[in-house]
Amino acid sequence: VDGVDIALLFREQRDGATKMALRSRPRHDVNALARAHGGGGHRNAAGAVSARPMAECVARLVPEAAAVLG
Repeated sequence: VDGVDIALLFREQRDGATKMALRSRPRHDVNALARAHGGGGHRNAAGAVSARPMAECVARLVPEAAAVLG
C-alpha cells in the first residue's frame, strides 16, 4: 500500500493470547520489534505471540513502531 511503511496485525487467540504480525518496507526493521516481544522473523516480516490481552499489546507495540519510523 502506497504510503505505508510498517503494518501491524493483531489477532486475539481463543486462549486470550495475542498473535502479532509485523511487516515493513526494506528500510525498517520489524524483526527487532518482534524480538522485544518474544518473537522473531526477518527484517521486513516478523511476528510474536504474547500471553497479554490484545489491548495491552496494541498499547505497547504501536508506539514502539512509531518510534522506529522516527
